[in-house]
Amino acid sequence: MTASPIISDRPWTLRKVAPLLGFALILIVAVLYESSLDRQWAFVGATVSFIKRGIAEGGFIGYLTAAAGLVVYGLHAIIRPLIILGVFLLVEVLLIGPPRSWRTTLFALCVQATIVVVTLMTAPFLARLLPSALPIGPLIRLDQADLPLWLGVAAPVMLAIASIFAMNFAQYWVHRLQHTIPILWRFHSVHHSIEDMDAMNSYTHPLDNLLERVGFMLMATLIGFNFETLILIVGFMSIHDRLLHTRAPINFGPLGWLLVDNRYHFMHHSVLPQDYGRNYSAWFSVWDRMFGTYRKPHPSVLPATGVDDILPPRTISQFLLARMERRPGTPSA
Repeated sequence: MTASPIISDRPWTLRKVAPLLGFALILIVAVLYESSLDRQWAFVGATVSFIKRGIAEGGFIGYLTAAAGLVVYGLHAIIRPLIILGVFLLVEVLLIGPPRSWRTTLFALCVQATIVVVTLMTAPFLARLLPSALPIGPLIRLDQADLPLWLGVAAPVMLAIASIFAMNFAQYWVHRLQHTIPILWRFHSVHHSIEDMDAMNSYTHPLDNLLERVGFMLMATLIGFNFETLILIVGFMSIHDRLLHTRAPINFGPLGWLLVDNRYHFMHHSVLPQDYGRNYSAWFSVWDRMFGTYRKPHPSVLPATGVDDILPPRTISQFLLARMERRPGTPSA
């Protein structure tokens, strides 16, 4: 667990311009990805029809056809969300060099694929159990149609930022609960145990995501937003979590006093005791500042990450069960 410099001794052009180009590449891929969702869902629909037709026909050829369709469906479901991670990995290697351990990266890739499979299997059930909002809300509704027309494109941008701000409030308190309640920390510590943190190697336990979904659902019950979707904002939101965990020198520069970036979030993952319980927010630093959990990040060094008494998961079962090995020399819980 060693600190990582995010500004190297490379030439000025590489240090200043290359990260911007890397960010641009990631954002472009994310926007293209999000803008193609309709075609992707059309492909999924056609594949499902292909599988159903094979099952209906029966016999060896029919079931073989259905099995082939199922394989295509599964591969598409797994590969689709990993595209962005692959682009992040490429940018990290180009900007700051290869990961400390390719074996760790390969394991992280397997974990990310496992998360996709678990999400795919549980999505229909969770959609009914945890809708985007409860039927009793929202108590307050902010609609783009109610804003002045002269705002133009600024209207959906303002509402998008306001919605992120509100959801960030929910995320902040859910995150604090994950660090406070022992059973929640057991699963959240899977994420914090990661030592060689980067965009790929930043997995979270599915129960962490489930709890955050509950927080968002409750917030959506209080405040509802209705505005035109802007593909650029959607693309940025789809990569934001990875930006928080990338080891590449991609950050918000002076805007980091307001917007959370990797420098800010790595401080939350720091192994140093003085950094524990700091920088919970994932979007705006205002919540940490307001509730006394803010710590100013280092402008050019990402602190070492990990947990002092447990090791990162080494198997998929350790990850799913949140049963990691204790670090040698530490007392048993």
